[in-house]
Amino acid sequence: MKTILLLSITICLSEIVSAQWFWQNPLPQGNTLYSVEFIDAGTGWAVGASGTIMKTTNGGRNWIIQTSGTHNDLRSISFTDYNTGWAVGESGTIVNTTDGGENWVPQTCGLNKWLYSVTFIDANTGWVVGTSGTICKTTDGGKSWVTQTSGITNALESITFTDTNTGWAVGSMGRVLKTTNGGQMWLVQETGTTYWLECVTFSDANTGCIVADIGIILKTTNGGENWVPKSSGTNYDLHNVTFTDPSTGWAVGGSGIIVKTTDGGESWMPQTSGVANYLRCAAFIDANTGWTVGSYGTIIKTTDGGQSWKSLTGVSGNTLYCIDFTDANTGWVVGRFGTILKTTNGGQMWVSQTSGTTNDLFSVKFFNSDTGWTAGKSGTVLKTTDGGQNWRVQNNGTTTYYTLRSMAFADANTGWIVADNGIILKTTNGGQNWLLMTSLTNNDLRGVTFIDANTGWAVGWSGTILKTTDGGNIWNPQTSGTSSGLNNVTFADANTGWIAGGSGILKTTNGGQNWVKQTVGTASGLNCLTFPDANNGWVVEGPGTILRTTDGGQNWVAQTSGTANSLFSITSFDAKTVWAVGLCGTILKTTNGGITFIYDKNEDIPNENFVLYQNYPNPFNPSTVIRYEVPERGMVTLKVYDILGNEVAVLVNQEKPPGSYEITFNAYGLSSGVYFYELNADDFRSIKKLMMMK
Repeated sequence: MKTILLLSITICLSEIVSAQWFWQNPLPQGNTLYSVEFIDAGTGWAVGASGTIMKTTNGGRNWIIQTSGTHNDLRSISFTDYNTGWAVGESGTIVNTTDGGENWVPQTCGLNKWLYSVTFIDANTGWVVGTSGTICKTTDGGKSWVTQTSGITNALESITFTDTNTGWAVGSMGRVLKTTNGGQMWLVQETGTTYWLECVTFSDANTGCIVADIGIILKTTNGGENWVPKSSGTNYDLHNVTFTDPSTGWAVGGSGIIVKTTDGGESWMPQTSGVANYLRCAAFIDANTGWTVGSYGTIIKTTDGGQSWKSLTGVSGNTLYCIDFTDANTGWVVGRFGTILKTTNGGQMWVSQTSGTTNDLFSVKFFNSDTGWTAGKSGTVLKTTDGGQNWRVQNNGTTTYYTLRSMAFADANTGWIVADNGIILKTTNGGQNWLLMTSLTNNDLRGVTFIDANTGWAVGWSGTILKTTDGGNIWNPQTSGTSSGLNNVTFADANTGWIAGGSGILKTTNGGQNWVKQTVGTASGLNCLTFPDANNGWVVEGPGTILRTTDGGQNWVAQTSGTANSLFSITSFDAKTVWAVGLCGTILKTTNGGITFIYDKNEDIPNENFVLYQNYPNPFNPSTVIRYEVPERGMVTLKVYDILGNEVAVLVNQEKPPGSYEITFNAYGLSSGVYFYELNADDFRSIKKLMMMK
């Protein structure tokens, strides 16, 4: 006899589980990470900018982005076991999980202050510190927080406790506070420095270490009565320090600096991190195995005590300035130091190509999947005829002092480049020769577009707009109505076009005879825009701003990019498939035009005899079993969706008689991550979460 498991009506609540845009580089994401904690060799969490929380269960080989429920920066994380943890950050943000991060629930200390550090000594007792001398304590796992009196107004950056009574907090102006009664009273300790103290740690009630700006390291062996400076061997700011035993510890900080001690902090030796980004936090589980996180999603790992460090993030961390796709799968991005990346699967994987230059590249344009050009600093022009396997230098005929900013091609032979000082170059033989055109301006030009071999526009500094109707032989000025710099121009047809720049967005419907300013709701300069048709468009700026229109620009709506990294270029294949690139290797993609996917957290719309079971195993690789029950004959569908709401598999789509069923879902070919499976039958609907982990 069938057991009826759904005994009561449940209420359906909705929860946003993903922003409209997802990361393609760096992976797993590119926001700055401020804190990392591991509770064993496999399980750890990292938190960072824009509400980022990530979890790994295999030592950092794969990371799952968790839903924090906030876009505020998170600066610190603390776990007491595999399930129970807290993260704190901007504007008094506190979030708590009791299920390992599957769900994060907001808590409040009642203060709208930056919270920089959190520590818990058990599942109930913890403290947070932040700006203006803020110290708050909880004894019930964060359900309630009590403000403690620090006696100072300086920012407090770090806090640590050795037991329920004894703790220290450090911060700006060399401030150190100590308590011996759980925070009822905090007393100032003298350090002999006024520099910003970034982190404090104690191995016992007497022995502790502080790291600070300009490479300062302080040590105490008497509970902080005296703090003695030690030589770190660096002048870079040190942001975090951690010890695995009283002798062995590491400190990390600016420009990828890592120093290690094996004598309790008396002496420190440099290690080679292999990165130049600011390192914010380190976590070690033993003398060999540790992780360090930092700016722009940096994650590095060591398994030999720091003798070597391996990057766990994407293919390139260099800033990317331009992106171009020839179809939904094949595209290129270019950027700093001659960076060229290519994808042939829509950005799931990016492969570095050899450009042969270290000059910054600001523009890339492909005519087809084989033939393309890139241009940039010092007059650099490169061409490929084999999809980027080989890039050859082209002579543009201009001085190497000029930076080439943007290019457009009407066909495989005819193209244009615009540059600083009003320079416009044209080729009619695929770049073998470039001819200098007369622009009649000395203003720097930043963007160019052509709709055919004759008709094009160029834009630049001081509100410059130029138009040609004869392939660039003659350029006529148009009135922009602004003196702000104009960065990018695109046209949907001979009449309808848009310009992005310091003044916002300008639009024309008569080929540029008149340009009208559109309201975009942002005061910052806009870097680049894209329109796949006359209605749908996107524009980007820094930091992390993406705006979308579906009515040709009459209305612009901000989308959630999930990052505060500056974005410099955007391109679209159609009204759903769009990529944006920017600072420190940022590549974002949307496959639904940027619309947020909503997941019904409480899964069941009741019909008491229908049941959808949790898949097993979960997490899984590469297959898992899904069981369900139907009480009566009817049409049944069972589908799998990715985290953006895109359908990835149809497991069942047919009429089923009453009974119990199970089906194996094979996710071979899918990337690691969170997916959802949905059962629909009659008036019943149920959604559950499953996790693929390679």
